[in-house]
Amino acid sequence: MSKYISKVLPGGVVEVSAPVVTIEDLMEVAELDPQVWTAVQPSVNTWPVQTKEGTRQLYQIKSTFRPRKQTDIHLQWKLFNDELAARGPKRKLRPRAAGAERTALEVAIYDMHLGKYSTDPNGKVNWDLEIGEASFINAVEKTIQRAKYFKPERIVFPVGNDWGNIDNIFGETTRNTRVDQGGMEHFHNTMRLSQNLLVWAVDEFSKLAPVTVFCVPGNHDYHSSYWLTDYLRAWFRNDANVSVSDGISERKYWRYGKSLVGFHHGCSVRGGRTDLKKLPLKMAKEARKDHAETEYHEWHVGHLHHERLVEDTGTYIRGVASLTSFSDAYHDSHPFHTPRASEAFIWHYDEGPIAHFTMKFLGEGRTYQAKVHK
Repeated sequence: MSKYISKVLPGGVVEVSAPVVTIEDLMEVAELDPQVWTAVQPSVNTWPVQTKEGTRQLYQIKSTFRPRKQTDIHLQWKLFNDELAARGPKRKLRPRAAGAERTALEVAIYDMHLGKYSTDPNGKVNWDLEIGEASFINAVEKTIQRAKYFKPERIVFPVGNDWGNIDNIFGETTRNTRVDQGGMEHFHNTMRLSQNLLVWAVDEFSKLAPVTVFCVPGNHDYHSSYWLTDYLRAWFRNDANVSVSDGISERKYWRYGKSLVGFHHGCSVRGGRTDLKKLPLKMAKEARKDHAETEYHEWHVGHLHHERLVEDTGTYIRGVASLTSFSDAYHDSHPFHTPRASEAFIWHYDEGPIAHFTMKFLGEGRTYQAKVHK
């Protein structure tokens, strides 16, 4: 309730506790945001009256208010973010038992291509929204189950890397390439499910350890992956257990103790397929201080949907697997046969990478049941 209102009477009449002498005061009484509403034909009248206490000034303030025709898009985004933050959790940092050694968990659920619709050579559906949702939930739950043993003090969770299969309502990637897309799996349904799944996942991870989230944009979902990360930033704004960075750089760096990890999708919407051999030098130049102060250096990239590991000038470049199906136009021309999976890595503060485990695809013969987006 406005600070001016002292009592609300029947019929919507209000008593005010302070003089209302300007249009701005009237908007405060009516609880109208002046950045959203504008006064139309405002009228301000004033006249003196004699009372026992002496002369008193009376005011009459009236106006019609209409929404502003053109509201700054940044203001609208701010209002939307404020609304999300109001709905999101408000939590202090959770107390946690320290592990025997200092470790951190890196979650690598890459190239989900959520919203893609594909079938196997026999016509059986092997990837759609329902299968994608169930596979993601299984990957998150198994990652947490297997990481509990290490009692990590921090979790890093990159978002993006072709999380979505399309980037607009026309069934196209960021560079306007039409891709395989099911009738029901349109852009809005996919985005809504993505929001709910990612909020759920970050919330689950935060029960294990504080979570750091950042965006690694893919060539399919360059814009929407950024929107999803910003959605998470607003939702968890008041949660001390979650930190979200929505920087727009295609390359991100994360330092933990003596380790430095670079993240890149492996394919840029501006330059096409990335020359992976150049990544070690980019790390040394872009993260110069951290690179000089650390001993273990790795790049984790997506795009190719299969595991691979190469070494270049002392830096490992690791291709991360994917849960999505291999039966689509891309894989018809780029056949890979590695198991469908997500991955996770345990980093020791002093000794670098000490554990790596995979969460295999559930299998196309299972019955999937949605758990999150209802």
